[in-house]
Amino acid sequence: MKSISEAFDSFSHALRINTEHLMRAPKLLRIDPQECARNLDQGLSAILNAFHSIYDAAKDDPRIVFEWNRTAPTATLLAIRNARHHNHANRIRSLETFFTRGSQAGRSKNYGLFTYGPPPEVGEPAFIQAISWEDTDALLNMPHKASHLSAERVATIYSYVGGEAMAAFASLQDARLPIFFDALPLIVNAAKAIVSVLGPHIKTLSVESETFLDHFKTSSWFLALIPLFDRHGLSCSKSKRAIAPTTRAHLAHVAALVGFHCLWAVQHLLKP
Repeated sequence: MKSISEAFDSFSHALRINTEHLMRAPKLLRIDPQECARNLDQGLSAILNAFHSIYDAAKDDPRIVFEWNRTAPTATLLAIRNARHHNHANRIRSLETFFTRGSQAGRSKNYGLFTYGPPPEVGEPAFIQAISWEDTDALLNMPHKASHLSAERVATIYSYVGGEAMAAFASLQDARLPIFFDALPLIVNAAKAIVSVLGPHIKTLSVESETFLDHFKTSSWFLALIPLFDRHGLSCSKSKRAIAPTTRAHLAHVAALVGFHCLWAVQHLLKP
């Protein structure tokens, strides 16, 4: 069993690696969309699995008292992780995976996209890593025997992610228009929630864990759900962002990027 410090270290490395996938994505999307989608999907899964490892370590530590499944940010992230782990609700598909699967060939590349309003001090955000509202809604409507989500937890997650707003938006659209919402702010909020409790028990084991621990202690919460596009068409991004060497300054930059989200880096997928 990993200690809380080891689990947080794995989480920090997963965040750094996933952010580097996001930084490489605009170029790779033009060359090999399927590989890019797999990289981002595996990066997201690694973050979710590492977060679950923190949960496993913390629940066995008598020093920690935390309501994981009654606290909206952590309840939501654990539910998404478990759905992917148990292959429920299409594994909660990412936007990139949704549009690069063979079954989507010939389908319109339009979609609806929601994110969570950045704090005023954040300024221009950097990335989006969106997941399917259709799949998430299906998860929340699964029988308890399959999902193991209580009615209370379902209601908490639905309210927290802005389910009512997304469902209302979906009801006004063509039934085939897929809707996605940004997972990165949800990751930040969940990390902030656990760091507020586990922080005193985390010994940083790497530059990554030191950087992300400090970031989650000082970054702001993401709260307001906002639509970015009513009907957004997919095309390739032209970002020229490069990968810097893994230095302390670079990791601080990466940590900041994890907390931001927008439509400039990985907002587009394929040319229509």
